[in-house]
Amino acid sequence: MSIVYCLIAKNDRILSQYGSQVCSREQIQDILSLGDCPTKCYSFSIYYLFYESYDGLKTVCVAPKDMKQVNITCVQFTTDIRNRFTETYGQGYQTYDTTDFSRIIQQRMAFYNDPKNNIINRIEVKVETAKEQALHNLELAVDRLEDIEGLRIRTTDLENTGVRYKKEATKVRSHMYWENKKQMICLISVVLFIILVIAGVIGLIFWKA
Repeated sequence: MSIVYCLIAKNDRILSQYGSQVCSREQIQDILSLGDCPTKCYSFSIYYLFYESYDGLKTVCVAPKDMKQVNITCVQFTTDIRNRFTETYGQGYQTYDTTDFSRIIQQRMAFYNDPKNNIINRIEVKVETAKEQALHNLELAVDRLEDIEGLRIRTTDLENTGVRYKKEATKVRSHMYWENKKQMICLISVVLFIILVIAGVIGLIFWKA
């Protein structure tokens, strides 16, 4: 839903207007009979009517009640229309044919009715984008923590495996050391036995001689 109607008037004389006249002529005249005041909001049927008057220059904007951010958007719109009108015609606007200003009203109405150009919508989109990015970063952080935890577990397993291999290597070295000792003792024993046998044979030969 969007802004449906806008007019700008001097006192009770309409200078320019555009849109669907969803309110009656009597309602418009009642609104234009009001004096200078900041933006006010009136409710009728399914619409809100926003009225702003400054130095006799009056701006009226009509929008449906279910329009998103209707208050902020319509206040910005009425102020924008008044400022553009005075920039276009200056203080001598009463001497000009200002009906052509309806083209500018149409353009600005299309601008404010486009969600991409609405300030509040842009902020909401930025907030939503930032929220999605934050969630994405959080998911990446969680995944990274899981990867770090997995790496820590693998590192611990490697350390445990290394300790186990070191113990087994120590046992193997110890076993080989004692095997070498036993082989050396056996070899020495055999050599001593052979020497004794040879010495006994030599002694026997000399004894017989």
